[in-house]
Amino acid sequence: MKQITKALVAISGALLITGGAVVNFLQARKPPLTPQEELTLANIEALASIIEEGGNIGGDAKWWVWYIDNDGSHRCDPNGSAECTF
Repeated sequence: MKQITKALVAISGALLITGGAVVNFLQARKPPLTPQEELTLANIEALASIIEEGGNIGGDAKWWVWYIDNDGSHRCDPNGSAECTF
């Protein structure tokens, strides 16, 4: 009887560890990004790459503002067109 009990305990332990590993794997997987999340990430990356070398926020950094309409995207220059005043 002791041999059967030891075998059941060993099998139960192995199943418990395997089940925990599977649950951990499934929870650790990241779902694919939604289109909104991809766009947000692209915007953040674009903002980070715009700062020119040696520049810093409030200093020599240049930030370009773009607006998008039915004709495509357009860059707003400071004191530019009436569509871009801010």
